[in-house]
Amino acid sequence: MFIKLHGIVGNNRLIINIDEIEAIQEIKNGSKYYAFHTEHGAKSVISMKKNTIPVKESITQIEHMLKNPKSYGNEVKT
Repeated sequence: MFIKLHGIVGNNRLIINIDEIEAIQEIKNGSKYYAFHTEHGAKSVISMKKNTIPVKESITQIEHMLKNPKSYGNEVKT
């Protein structure tokens, strides 16, 4: 299953395979991602296969999408 999130580069929609997500981290003041990514509107960072993807959704928003993707119009089937 996939979910759609907002990336910070060009405000593009990202379609992410939930099976490839390794971790989700909230960006807080003092974290290594804070200065650059929050300047561009990121609230969370998703780790996938040694890559980090900053997204505009908060951890709470992502949790709700993962629990019930159909209610957010996020379910993308292949």
